[in-house]
Amino acid sequence: MAFSNLSSNSAVFAERAVPLAALLTGVLVVVVGGWFMVYPLVERLLPGSELDRAVQDQVLAERKEYLNGLNVLANLIKTEEAGTGATLSAVVPADTSVPTLFASYEKMVKNQGSEIGVMDVSVPEKSIAQKNGSGTVITSLKLTAVRYEALKNFIKEVETFQRLSDVTTFGYDSKDGFATVSITNYFDK
Repeated sequence: MAFSNLSSNSAVFAERAVPLAALLTGVLVVVVGGWFMVYPLVERLLPGSELDRAVQDQVLAERKEYLNGLNVLANLIKTEEAGTGATLSAVVPADTSVPTLFASYEKMVKNQGSEIGVMDVSVPEKSIAQKNGSGTVITSLKLTAVRYEALKNFIKEVETFQRLSDVTTFGYDSKDGFATVSITNYFDK
């Protein structure tokens, strides 16, 4: 009887083993098949792969382009530095350059059909004592025979003047045709 029990257990085991073996074989086939399907995609992402080399080539090309741009910029700066000494000294001269200021402002005023009645120039002591190496010249002009439109055009000319300057205050008397303009001009000590 024990022997017959053993044979019946073997039969049950055999009945269950076949589907289990089939299931394991199926899983193995799916895993191996999936690996062969996915591996070419994964292989493209691995270091040293074709895609990796393409990305490295693209990054290298971008860096070369950036470097070329920097070289062009450096050459432009060198070219500008060679010619900027004169330009920079015209924008911010090394001294107060009052005669040049007077001549420039007189020309601008005459372009507007007016005249400078009085020009007062002062160099504030605080300006000279500044530590940053720059100073200011305050120029006060009293203009005669001025129309309002001419005053506006004069202020525009001062604001676009090559020399670094700021119109700080201005006043206009339409009855008498007088205008006062205060301009701060900068110089490099």
